Amino acid sequence: MTEAAQRVPRLPVSPHCRVIVDNDYQGDPDGLVALAHHLLSPANQVVAVTSSFLDARFPVASPRAADGAAPARELLEVVDGPFPPPIYAGSEHPFGERSRSAVSAAIVEEARRDDDLPLYVACGGPLTNIASGLRDAPDIASRLTHLDRRFPRQL
Repeated sequence: MTEAAQRVPRLPVSPHCRVIVDNDYQGDPDGLVALAHHLLSPANQVVAVTSSFLDARFPVASPRAADGAAPARELLEVVDGPFPPPIYAGSEHPFGERSRSAVSAAIVEEARRDDDLPLYVACGGPLTNIASGLRDAPDIASRLTHLDRRFPRQL
């Protein structure tokens, strides 16, 4: 860094929101880029990273949610923030009776937690994890905002 750059004061930025980042993290790099952006933004407090399964049409060795959590863990190690969020592997099944997972439980728990910061769930892959959380606890719909790659919506 140049001497002039070192003298420029930085604007203090505090977290404006809590974010759960949900993606498949292995089909293409967009999920990891989005995760890095959220982790490095001082305006976001990433409270959980959740992995979803990958559409089997993508050419990867294993499209499981557990496999998608591995690159997210690697990215967290590279970013090396002071308070790394927990990483959860979501359901290995599309939305339905078998789609309950640690992710849907984590979404419910975070949505029910009293906090002054609003909660956003940013989804870049299948919506199974958030749909399962909403099915299990419909009362959380008014306590979070779902963001997906197409448009945000208040539930």
